[in-house]
Amino acid sequence: LDQRRVHQDYVSVAILRDILERHEIKNEHLLRYLIKFILTNVSKPVSFNKLFNDLKNQGQSVGKNTIYEYFNHISDCYLSFLVPLYTESTRKQESNPRKAYAVDTGISRSHMIGISENMGRLFENLVYLDFRRHNYDVHYYLTRTGREIDFIARSFEGQPRIVQVCFDLQDPGTYEREKTALLQAESELGITGSLVTPANYLAFLSSLREP
Repeated sequence: LDQRRVHQDYVSVAILRDILERHEIKNEHLLRYLIKFILTNVSKPVSFNKLFNDLKNQGQSVGKNTIYEYFNHISDCYLSFLVPLYTESTRKQESNPRKAYAVDTGISRSHMIGISENMGRLFENLVYLDFRRHNYDVHYYLTRTGREIDFIARSFEGQPRIVQVCFDLQDPGTYEREKTALLQAESELGITGSLVTPANYLAFLSSLREP
């Protein structure tokens, strides 16, 4: 079997054994749909309201509480993780979408149709997993002008740090956009930021191990 098939089979086993049987899930079709949705939309904000409306438009009769419940089951078996907005307002945090990340970029790739156009999102997912392995508390952030910052991350005893991920350095417009958002977040939060690229990725990993 090729690697893509192995990853897909692993997810199917996780669904059947870890979720369907343990939680006695009745709507297997919905569960499979949500898992595929989250694995193909890594590094993107997930709006439960939008997802609910999309399912409703598809003719599926499902309640919002069921969607929340199934997403919790998916997170409990460590297939994916949802990252909240960085804000002091609990109400604002709960009302804003959460960003989705997969437990493994290979599993996510195996469910995507195109790969090259998704490399930036997969690279961001990889950076998230690095933070998680080193026990960082991770959020994303929106500047006052609505620019998205990929990560506000804090180690257990350390200061928070801003990290913006940029995979494609060939496009000057992309680099400038990410850099502008980073500078704006630094100004608003008073936190030092850094831009993580494939070129400095190993240095970023080393920085996670520093006390």
